[in-house]
Formats: sequence, structure tokens, C-alpha cells
Amino acid sequence: MKRGYIIGITGGVGAGKSTILSCLQKQYGAKIYMADEIAKALMLPDQPVYCALRKEFGQEILDSSGCIDSRKMAEMVFQNPQKSKQINALVHPIVAQYMEEQARSEAKKGYLVVLEAALLIESGLYRSCDRLWYVYAPKEVRIKRLIASRGYSRQRCIDMIARQLNELDFLSYCSDLIGTDATFEETKQHIKKHIQILGVSFAK
Repeated sequence: MKRGYIIGITGGVGAGKSTILSCLQKQYGAKIYMADEIAKALMLPDQPVYCALRKEFGQEILDSSGCIDSRKMAEMVFQNPQKSKQINALVHPIVAQYMEEQARSEAKKGYLVVLEAALLIESGLYRSCDRLWYVYAPKEVRIKRLIASRGYSRQRCIDMIARQLNELDFLSYCSDLIGTDATFEETKQHIKKHIQILGVSFAK
């Protein structure tokens, strides 16, 4: 059986991570694990994140059906920003552990596994990856993308970017840099070169 690999995908908001993930899945059959999606799944009733949040915050974060109410959570954080740190301290370790376990299981079967998380580095999840890709696009390109795709104001985009790790911080951890400010075909060729570095064919 061929060896599987675990690639971590990180980069700032608007950098083009979704494009990279889509290409890896379609062209190389990659198993994709995205922290935001997994967190949502683990917030369903009786799942680990749900249980941890309910134990910490009680009924005040639940809706009438007993599910976690995202609006109540957002209001709670708005009223007390310190709550955000409490929530992250509960949620991130659970999500990271789940992603790591799933990734190792799929990699043992010979699959290319890709982990994507906004806090891939900060959570320590990057240590589970064979290679860490930094997805990069110039600041102005990212701002234009966010305005077009999410309807954000320019100032909101600038503020979001400023709250994340800077380029040098990302590069100090990552083994590969994937630029997304070229054409899609050029980006695909860039990805192909970095896949070839692995020495294993994952092409579908």
C-alpha cells in the first residue's frame, strides 16, 4: 500500500484556501477536513463540543429545541468578549483532536489528507502534518476578494487581516508557499509541482 500524506493548509482570510482545497479534492482525491465544518458537526446535540459548551454555559446558549443557538452565543460574546477566549479554549482542542485522529486514520489507508483551519498553527494541529502549505495572495487582492464575495467594507477587511498572523509568522512554520494571485491554471500547475515533491502519485 502506498504511503498517505497529511498536508496542512493555512493562510490569511481571502488568500484563496477554498480554491486550493477544491483542486486537491478534484484532481487528487484528497480527503478534506475543515475545522469550521467539523466544529459545526460536533456542536450537534450530544456531540463533544455541544457537551463541553453546555456544561460550561448551561441553558443560556440553547434554543427551544435544545440545540446550541449561534445567535445567543454571538450575543454572549458581544456583551463579554472574554467569553470568546473561554469558548475557543473549549472548542479548539476537541476539534483539533478529532481532525488529527481522522487524518491519521485516512493517511494509513494511503490517502492524501488535507487539514484546513484558521488556527492550524496556533492550535498546534500543524504538528500532525507532513507538510504545511501557506496559501498566499497580496493584501489588496485579498481585500478585493472579500468585498466581492462577502460584501464587507474595505475597513472591515483591513481589520480582519490585521488580527491574523502576518506573512513572516506563517512562513516561519510552513514548508511550502502556494500563490493564488495568478490564473487558475497557473495555480493548478503550482499545486501539481508541490504534490510531486511528495514522491507519490495521487492523481485521479
